[in-house]
Amino acid sequence: MNEIEKAIHVLKTNKETICDMISYNKNFEPKSDNARLEERKDALEIAIQALEEKKEREIK
Repeated sequence: MNEIEKAIHVLKTNKETICDMISYNKNFEPKSDNARLEERKDALEIAIQALEEKKEREIK
């Protein structure tokens, strides 16, 4: 596994954790504001996509 793949894996794990936190809040803390978590999740998705595109370019 190269460095880009490792980074993608870590970012996906972080995104999954944040998604779990958002889900927990929706189920058990309905008054909580998930806006900051949603922003972090969106930023992670952008970073993952960028790294996956970079990985594809390196393969070609």
